[in-house]
Amino acid sequence: TLVILDEYLPALDSVREQLSRLEQVIVLGDVAEGLFSFHELEGAASPDFVINDVGEDDLLNIQYTSGTTGFPKGCMLTHRYWLLLGLQAMEIFRACPDDVDLTVAPFYYVDPQWNTVLCLISGAQLVIVPRFSSSTFWHTVRDHDVTFCYLIGAMPNFLFNRDEDPDLETNHKLRLVSCSAIDPQRHELFERRWNVPWRELYGSTESACDLAVPIDDDERTGSGALGDPAVGKTVKVVDPDGNEVPAGEIGELVTHGEPMMLGYWRKPEATAEALREGWFHTGDLAVCDERGDFHLVGRIKDMVRRSGENISTAEVEGVLVQHDAVSVAAVVPVPDPLRGEEVKAYLVLREGVRPEDVDPKDVIEFATDRLARFKVPRYIEYIDDLPRTPSERVEKHKLVEAKPDLRLDSYDAVRKQWISRDVLGEINNEKKVGSS
Repeated sequence: TLVILDEYLPALDSVREQLSRLEQVIVLGDVAEGLFSFHELEGAASPDFVINDVGEDDLLNIQYTSGTTGFPKGCMLTHRYWLLLGLQAMEIFRACPDDVDLTVAPFYYVDPQWNTVLCLISGAQLVIVPRFSSSTFWHTVRDHDVTFCYLIGAMPNFLFNRDEDPDLETNHKLRLVSCSAIDPQRHELFERRWNVPWRELYGSTESACDLAVPIDDDERTGSGALGDPAVGKTVKVVDPDGNEVPAGEIGELVTHGEPMMLGYWRKPEATAEALREGWFHTGDLAVCDERGDFHLVGRIKDMVRRSGENISTAEVEGVLVQHDAVSVAAVVPVPDPLRGEEVKAYLVLREGVRPEDVDPKDVIEFATDRLARFKVPRYIEYIDDLPRTPSERVEKHKLVEAKPDLRLDSYDAVRKQWISRDVLGEINNEKKVGSS
């Protein structure tokens, strides 16, 4: 049985022949012949219907990851997982029946679902917006008297890069915005501009919520700290052998406790790699400082290794978005025969800014003043938009797969020129001559 919004019926038609076991389709919206109406079935259903023989540890759903660094994996999640995640969220937001929660992502993503469970447990109201829109966000917040919400990815930067509207952006009832990956450089600016505390929250589809900064903790604003372990969780930083590293040393962030996925659907090897001796290996590089605060450094697979030096793409991106002309940045590695990999930055410019108005040399100079020399991008490419997941995370693997040579259409800071197809041909010929 498939329950589907009517707007996705064309997508269903394109794969229907492959779904040999699909017996019935229930549609929310306009119903075509041979399909069932969700609302008609709901209206005809008995109010006494009860599902029996369901345990907390039974599989409830297969929830797919965002797939930012590769193809999404299906996390097998139980009833207990969702109940505990709802309780975690209720604690973090201190939710009560007087609250109004806002969710801004499609429901095939994990966040709207835990927001729903949170509201079912706490009695808070839930405002559902199918897609995030920076132009309508504050209108929605004010029109529905929203008191808290959760944002992710590039959403804060999209909001910040819009023209200020103090009356709209500050006259609201928001008491908390929880967000993953808040830009430390802009954290205090967010709070001042929008008149509401922003608090960091760290987690994953596999392990639910792992770390969160409490509402009443404003000392870590702008610090980049991920917060304290969530209820039921233990977090540490380990070396490749699983040994905890001393404070100040970089390692992989791992987490233990409940809620936790059962494993990846039909991927036993990936499950064994991710879940080791009860610890979920997040794939995130982090450091724990002397105070016990955890700070992200980057993804293990989201690094550029240039001349033997590991470069965090997140660090470079964090600097580039501080440039007045840049709205969003995405950094990827470019294969290089001399240095192994070079740094390339895709830049989405702010609204109203044209590529011809932004000299890439100025961007390079801006980065040079703020980064170690080996971290400065060699290649710059302006792009209208970046491929994204529904949660607004950038799908970098799609950038890498988009063209056979990532140097094409980029500004090369070493050669001091734009790399067209003709120039790329000249470069390749130079290499052939040199090798012969």
